[in-house]
Amino acid sequence: MFGTVIAVTVLSAIFMIVPDGRLLSRRWRFAVAVPIAAQVLWWVGVVTTSLAVGDPGNDLESGAGVQPAAFAGFAGTLLSILLGAVALGLRLRRSTGQQRLQLRWITSGAVALAATFVLFALSDLIPEPTPWILPVATCLAYIYFSVTVGVAIFRYRLSDLDVILSRAIVLGVLAVFVTVGYIVVVVAIGAVLMAVGAPGSTLYWPSLVATALVAVAFQPLRSHVLRLADRLVYGDRAVPYEALATLSRRLADSPSPDVLPARVAEATGRAVGAAGVVVRLGRRGEPALTRRAVWSATGSSPRSGPVDGPSLALAVLDSREQVGDIEIIMPPGRALRTFERRLLEDVVAQTGVAFRNALLETELAARVQEGRAQSAELESSRRRLVGV
Repeated sequence: MFGTVIAVTVLSAIFMIVPDGRLLSRRWRFAVAVPIAAQVLWWVGVVTTSLAVGDPGNDLESGAGVQPAAFAGFAGTLLSILLGAVALGLRLRRSTGQQRLQLRWITSGAVALAATFVLFALSDLIPEPTPWILPVATCLAYIYFSVTVGVAIFRYRLSDLDVILSRAIVLGVLAVFVTVGYIVVVVAIGAVLMAVGAPGSTLYWPSLVATALVAVAFQPLRSHVLRLADRLVYGDRAVPYEALATLSRRLADSPSPDVLPARVAEATGRAVGAAGVVVRLGRRGEPALTRRAVWSATGSSPRSGPVDGPSLALAVLDSREQVGDIEIIMPPGRALRTFERRLLEDVVAQTGVAFRNALLETELAARVQEGRAQSAELESSRRRLVGV
């Protein structure tokens, strides 16, 4: 019921929606129905297959007594994984930027897995023994696909799977801690019981005591493990208000109006994991004094607007007067979390005074430049009068 077929079926459906959770088009809804139907047919075939009791050779693996529904389900599974690989290939051709880098790795792993799995499955239909290279190649393709997904997640921030990755690290640490702690405690209790001559192996309470002790011991470490996992996965975003403190230090350097928008854009983008940030410094209706900066996580200029992903525009206010605005462009399939919105509100409140000071500096520089121009004009006029 829950073997290779269901694993490949789930993978096929995932291939069709990677990396943003959406299908290529509405027509691909029929393609998603193929793995679902294949799984249902396989289950029906398993339930209705008549197996001879006590005959070890009469099982599903050998094909003896398999109903047409099971065979149709398995054939549908092969078609499903091929469709999934095709969907990834088409999406790779249409993708650009960071998404193309993500899909380049995943598509190579998916194609290798689909090809080896289909060849291995079809080899069972041949009366000759299956060549040893096919099962080995299929196992290597599984490993290679896992590696490609890991590269896409770690290096190219695939679909921002940070939450899942962080909790996986916590689960791994918990598993190691519980296993080691349980063994140590049980061995210690067993040694004590053996020393006093009690038959510890026949009692249940040593295991219960070990479980309770390990659970209690892990609780003080839990917050530290969570903080470490978030730090490993999120980096600066694990402690978002450290990013706010970093921004405060940068603003305290009193940067020039030409540098300030770029610093705010970079600090804001890294704090919330945005795909791009657009910062404008200036009042509305004063284009001559407006300064604009664009920051992108990939290094290329993001398109301003909701085309690349969900966006959020925040007005920077000081004394109820707008002195600029910050536009956040998120990656596809990634929305701002609640604490990130609160962080952005704090960033906007903090940059209001800095933007006001930068505007005053810009206006002062413009006045000085205007005064110099007037002085030059008066000097030229004086010379003309002297000449006359």
